[in-house]
Amino acid sequence: MLYKEGLSDEGKEIFLEAMKVVVPPSVIEPLLILAWDGTRKKGVAKVIEFSPSKFRYGSYQIVNFSQLPLGGHIGSKSNKVVCLPGKEYITSFNFEEGKAVAIVFYVRENNELKKVFGSITTHRNRKRAVYLMYPEHNKLNKTVFKSSVIVDVARASDS
Repeated sequence: MLYKEGLSDEGKEIFLEAMKVVVPPSVIEPLLILAWDGTRKKGVAKVIEFSPSKFRYGSYQIVNFSQLPLGGHIGSKSNKVVCLPGKEYITSFNFEEGKAVAIVFYVRENNELKKVFGSITTHRNRKRAVYLMYPEHNKLNKTVFKSSVIVDVARASDS
């Protein structure tokens, strides 16, 4: 459980339940990700798999905090990626060590593909990356996507 500060009926500072987080039984090594919802008024929590046996080094994981499916590709357009709303997706492609890899994500809005993320990374077999994609509303109340990346590099003895 996650808690937040609050006040009791008597005006004393107390901790109130903010949200419950459940680790699915299938998750071996959980990593808890906290993010704002699209309105920045409440938080959301997501437990993802971080065990190297399921999320191998050299792999990429996409976590979609939005209500829209994300599509795109990693490396080339033939390496398609689809991540459903509120889900995570782990993918691994056989890239050459040190290869520059393009990562692109799109959403479909009004029957058109809208690019929401584009980056180039250097593929390393001892590295794995989690791409967090979450929506926010800008001043014009339009949905824009924000992103964060968590990179984990194995020690020489771990890989």
